[in-house]
Amino acid sequence: MRESAYPVLIVTALEQGGVAQQAGLKTGDLILQIDNTTVRNLTELALVMEKISEGDIAEFLVMRITVGVFGQVQQRFSVQMKAQLKQPRRYIF
Repeated sequence: MRESAYPVLIVTALEQGGVAQQAGLKTGDLILQIDNTTVRNLTELALVMEKISEGDIAEFLVMRITVGVFGQVQQRFSVQMKAQLKQPRRYIF
């Protein structure tokens, strides 16, 4: 994930076969909230992640923007993902 010029986080990579990919996230998706807490930058993401333990189910509010022949379409949806410990205090979804 990385910060953008706007107050939102952008999914830039997904672990192949990982929980996030299985939940339907795609690169380019925008993470708006985690567990009803707005995450606008990496600092806010870190604060939210400190409250999550291995095995916890976290709810992500996601926006996906697609452009087609009829213009730009915004989809907002929620996904729930179970936190998995990857390295000490680094969780993946």
